[in-house]
Amino acid sequence: MKPLVSVIMPIWNAEPRHLEAALASVLGQTHTKLELLVVEDRSERPAADVLRACGDERVRHVVQDEKSSMAAARNRGLALARGTFVAMHDGDDVSDARRIEEQLRLLESRPDVDIVGTSIHIVDEVGRRTGARAYPQTHEAILEALPRFNPIAHPTVMFRKDVVESAGGYDESAARVCEDYELWSRLAHRGARFFNLEERLLEYRLHASASKRTRLRATLADTLAIKDRYWREARTLRDRARIGVERGLLHLPPRFVYWLFRKTQLQPW
Repeated sequence: MKPLVSVIMPIWNAEPRHLEAALASVLGQTHTKLELLVVEDRSERPAADVLRACGDERVRHVVQDEKSSMAAARNRGLALARGTFVAMHDGDDVSDARRIEEQLRLLESRPDVDIVGTSIHIVDEVGRRTGARAYPQTHEAILEALPRFNPIAHPTVMFRKDVVESAGGYDESAARVCEDYELWSRLAHRGARFFNLEERLLEYRLHASASKRTRLRATLADTLAIKDRYWREARTLRDRARIGVERGLLHLPPRFVYWLFRKTQLQPW
């Protein structure tokens, strides 16, 4: 049976216990008409045994011979996806069992919406909730926020496959680490429409080895490049002030920048 939703999970050198939790959260969704495409860059810690233990025929495992970028892995999954809708998922995050059902309900009832995300819980290495993050909900609020920051949590996103494919998918440029922010900015200029569900439907894992934490400097630099490319003409005084702060952060120790991010961007859960 053809799936309605394709969930794409790019992984590399995945921590088995985190991967097991991520897989269980996808395969345990209340909406069951889905496939899970695990796109793995070959590493010293292959995921084949963990995936085999799932015993679920909805899992499709694709192994790439060489290390690629996250954007390239997502595009590989997008090319293989059979669903009308595509959801993204990281290999160390955990989705609420209702996530796919709730996002699908929104997209099917709102043909004017192309991309939908959710709010998130923040969890640590062992899954303890340490914070939360909310995002602007309406298309208008998201569009207003895009020149200042990325207002959609990528691991929570679901979108109409044809909308992203028609835009050319993710940017695989060598310097690109914020492939999601670049894609949302490009789609916004093409007239795509966004929405964020208020509910926290994903546990977003922040731990010492997570790329979300270790690539802070590269993330800041790429964020600034995207803003210059897509939003230079739309900047308000508030936007310019934020950019000035971000340029200053490039010269500070990553440990301090990470601490500042947690203090200013996350809420108590």
